[in-house]
Amino acid sequence: MQSITVGPGVGQAAAKTVRGAVLMFNVAHNNEHYGNIVVYMRVKGHVPPSTARTQQPPKK
Repeated sequence: MQSITVGPGVGQAAAKTVRGAVLMFNVAHNNEHYGNIVVYMRVKGHVPPSTARTQQPPKK
């Protein structure tokens, strides 16, 4: 992403912020939800996708 596309302000006049900050907030928010889902899956006895990928044998 180029700095010119990250920098312009977005939002309403009272709460302006840069596009990059909005994007980072969204990524962090999604990570929080994924963390909650991982806990729920483990409680139910399932393996989360991120863990399942690391437990697979390497492809030849």
